[in-house]
Amino acid sequence: MLVKNWISFLKKQKGLFTILMISQIFSLVCIYFVFGIFQNNIYELVDNEDTRSLNASLKGCKIQPSQLKDVMIRLVDENGFSIANCYIRAESIDKKWDYMDRCQYKDGEFSYSSIAWENMKTGMEGSMPDSEQYEDAEKVVVLGEGREEKIGDTLILEGERYQVIGINVMESDTELEIPFTAFPENCKWMDFHVMLEQLPTRTQYELFCNEMEEIGAKLDEFYIRNNADLKRGYSMIGVSIVLALLAGGNMYMVYRYIFHRRRRELVIYALCGCSKVRARRMFFGEIFLNMILVITIGTLLFRLFVYPPMQNWFRYLPVIYGIKEYLIIPAIFLVVILSIGYRLSRNMSKQSIVELRKVG
Repeated sequence: MLVKNWISFLKKQKGLFTILMISQIFSLVCIYFVFGIFQNNIYELVDNEDTRSLNASLKGCKIQPSQLKDVMIRLVDENGFSIANCYIRAESIDKKWDYMDRCQYKDGEFSYSSIAWENMKTGMEGSMPDSEQYEDAEKVVVLGEGREEKIGDTLILEGERYQVIGINVMESDTELEIPFTAFPENCKWMDFHVMLEQLPTRTQYELFCNEMEEIGAKLDEFYIRNNADLKRGYSMIGVSIVLALLAGGNMYMVYRYIFHRRRRELVIYALCGCSKVRARRMFFGEIFLNMILVITIGTLLFRLFVYPPMQNWFRYLPVIYGIKEYLIIPAIFLVVILSIGYRLSRNMSKQSIVELRKVG
């Protein structure tokens, strides 16, 4: 009965059915398209690694390693920061050497960053500093490529003796990796960067500012207004719902007109003994069949004809559209349209036969 009535409506109202289908398909394709633009914009904003980094300059500061240790401990233990790694840099007095450290504070211990190690271990000979060497401020150094010294040799830095424990071919011959707790006492502190595992919020930035100001550091500008809020504001579900509601307004007018044209049909059903609930379910079922057709055609049109040229304009589309997006976006669109159809069919089925016969 349901399919028969749907086919009958298609044949009798070809023009109206065509307008209905085209408008819905166009709306769904537009939702896919605009969703991709918004998400691509978000990826461009957060793709730069610096957007996850809170940076401070230590130039001119009289810093003690214990101060930086206390800062990292407070950020993690007291304020709940999820820190991927910390990059700390200093220079020798004569600017001949760059002293660097990529460390992490995790489970109450300082150690070399596991993330940095994964990126460097293929080009490493020897080892990076371990947690005990951080704790004991042991004078150990990892050299860059091109140095004459070998593992086990001693290197004099600012009058202090350092044992070579590794050779990192990914660094230059002027770059030396040392636990920040064992930087030469007379070094010139330069930079302190905290790389978070997630995008920093404004609150985290302000906490970081307070910690840095306490030790006299200068803060870099936080140029992303509020990354976490921005990302939530343009989330997939939020954007899809807004666009579906906008499309739903147009669909409401179209379906209202269709229901108005079919009032005489409902009168006939009522006179033949069809209950209002059954009639409402029938109209609602027809809308569902329409939507299955719309979603199938709209998704194929977007994927085959709109998506390919979009790839030339927006670089992140391959990571934006996936199976989840092609399920959730149509599902949201379907819920919005079905809600509209249910409300209209419910309102019409409440009317009496006399009222339904009054076709304006």
